[in-house]
Amino acid sequence: MMPGAVSTDLNGHMTGDFVKTPVQAAELIVNFVLDDENHNGQVINYDGTLSVY
Repeated sequence: MMPGAVSTDLNGHMTGDFVKTPVQAAELIVNFVLDDENHNGQVINYDGTLSVY
């Protein structure tokens, strides 16, 4: 799961329109964990799309 930019201690709590709070990032992750689908081996972007490698 790649939630995108997340404001944390590591990046000095950066802000911006594209930066998520830790709570927003956690909500994205929890939604995927609880959606009853098998995401094993997938790289999921913040917008729900799959990255293809």
